[in-house]
Amino acid sequence: MAYTFKWEEKGFYIRYFGKTDAAEVIDANEAFFNDPRSESVRYQINDYSEAIPGNVEMIDVDYITALDLGGSFSIHGLLVAFIASNEEIIKYTNYYIDIMRRSESDWKFKIFENSAQAYLWITEESQPS
Repeated sequence: MAYTFKWEEKGFYIRYFGKTDAAEVIDANEAFFNDPRSESVRYQINDYSEAIPGNVEMIDVDYITALDLGGSFSIHGLLVAFIASNEEIIKYTNYYIDIMRRSESDWKFKIFENSAQAYLWITEESQPS
């Protein structure tokens, strides 16, 4: 397992490290969606700052996107932050974000360089309008 996760008061933080395959991303997603706490979270942080791409293809990203699209029907307004600097991971992440946005999901997405930026964005987006 090349990831760890923790539940936070209003969110879910997943940290990937080392060689990370699509199967591990899918496993982490399933851990999130299969837990009843997922229905009440405000954000999800996917930290790839210590990860390098393993066995990942665009069809894997399509599958992960389909899982999340299904989840977006019951979890509304989720803020999804990605922490990444690896160009290949950013390419896959942008592909995922593009599909999710075109699907009219009400989730919001952004890529950051570090967790401090991600938490700041979550705080700003969580303020009442």
